[in-house]
This record gives sequence, structure tokens and C-alpha cells, in this order.
Amino acid sequence: MSKTERLSHYAIMLVAVSALVVSVWQVRTSQEHNKLSVRPYLDFFTGWNNGVWRSDISNEGVGPAIITRVDYTYKGVTYNQLDDLLKAAGLLEKRVNSTNFGKDSPFAVERSVVFLELDRKDSPDRKRLGISVSVKYQSIYKEDFEVNLNF
Repeated sequence: MSKTERLSHYAIMLVAVSALVVSVWQVRTSQEHNKLSVRPYLDFFTGWNNGVWRSDISNEGVGPAIITRVDYTYKGVTYNQLDDLLKAAGLLEKRVNSTNFGKDSPFAVERSVVFLELDRKDSPDRKRLGISVSVKYQSIYKEDFEVNLNF
């Protein structure tokens, strides 16, 4: 085999390896784009209106969220149910409205619900209650995310 033929073979191998590298890179980029194109983004919005404190949760992303777990913490104790937390905090009778989520609850894009609404007319100072909420959720690609609320 001549020197020119050997050089030609090496050039062909280099082109083939380069094509393989570009193909792998393109597949990874495409997968990442697909994941981002359906990524959920849950967020809390809170506010006061005539002595009523309200927190809404909404999906501001571009894909559905699958809520896998909601934890409520008050004074260092974690609760799995909102009613248990409200009893412990002495707020059960102050609840005006709330939403509970079961395991693997789907949450559609552009959906917004009242997460918790409390009558706080007797607390005009609007002090914090020392409650933390952690919502864990996934995308349809099983990517894990978390959003937290402290009030």
C-alpha cells in the first residue's frame, strides 16, 4: 500500500469518527431540547385581600407537572396532610379554602388553583406563621423539581 493510499484511509477514518461525534452530540442536544420543551415550572403566588391571606399555586412552565409529594412543616414537625398541619398550628377553623394533592397528581400547563386561603382578620400585623411547604414534582421525563413556600 502506497503512502497516498494510507493517508487516504486515515482521512476517511477521521471523517467517519468526526461524523460519529457530531451525530452523538446532535442526539444529546435534541434530547435536551425535548426535555426543556415540556418542562413544568410550579410557583406560589401569595397576597392579602380584606384580611384574607391567600396562596395560589400555578404551573407557569410549558409542560405538565406530576406532583409526587407535598410536605408541610410547622415547628420542626413535618406533616403529610394539610389538615394535620392546620390543626397543629391552630388554624383549622381559619381555613377558607384549600387544595390537597394526591401522590402523582397531574398539574396541567397554565393551571392555577388556590393552595391555601386563611381568614387572618384577627391578625392585622400580618406576621409570619412559621409554616413551610415543600412541593416535589416531576416532568414527564421524570426530572425532579421542588418549589417551597414559607409563611
